[in-house]
Amino acid sequence: MKLKIYAAARLLALCGIAAIVALGFAGKKSIVSDAPFETVLSAVTDKVELSTMQKGENQMIRRLYGISPADYAECALYYPTTNMGAEEILLVKLNQGQSADALVAAAEQRVKDQLNVFEGYGAEQVALLSDHVKIEAPGNYFLFIVNAEADAAAAAFYEVL
Repeated sequence: MKLKIYAAARLLALCGIAAIVALGFAGKKSIVSDAPFETVLSAVTDKVELSTMQKGENQMIRRLYGISPADYAECALYYPTTNMGAEEILLVKLNQGQSADALVAAAEQRVKDQLNVFEGYGAEQVALLSDHVKIEAPGNYFLFIVNAEADAAAAAFYEVL
């Protein structure tokens, strides 16, 4: 009798764990997109004013985010033209089966670093970094954006995926 109760309890526990794992994945939509990188980039950049940003090279991606663009299929960076700006866009297309975990961590660290820089004197930048940041990693694309139009840019990002 005790053996049957123990077996039933184990089965119930395993079902509970499986349900928790399934619920964890249910809320996250994984999109593997075959959309061309330039199409996704255009969709995002069309929603923001780029006049306060400049296009960054691979060296700047390494400097600001500590990642190597060579590790990814394609990357594009727009970053502030002055030290007093906080607006940025980083778009990355991942290689097949590649995780965006390192990119998410790098983007989160970039926000923290920028908040530390602007805290105390850059109220507009702090507000931008606090209220207008999107970090999206739905599948084989990654988007990090700090911009007043971050919501619109993220919506356009998802529309083209």
